Amino acid sequence: MRYTGPKFVCCKQIADMCNVSVVSARRYSKLPDFPQPFEIGGSVKWLGEEVWAWIMSRRRVRKA
Repeated sequence: MRYTGPKFVCCKQIADMCNVSVVSARRYSKLPDFPQPFEIGGSVKWLGEEVWAWIMSRRRVRKA
């Protein structure tokens, strides 16, 4: 059986999700409203669902 629970993402994946550089993704991760990271096996990870929710909360509504 394959694990289908929450996915953890690294800073590079956050950069890909936001279409920005890794440096910008690290800058985002320091914002007070950004999801809190986890340390797993010596690396820092975020819950992908929380990061996606943060991205969606910051989007602007397009004008028609």
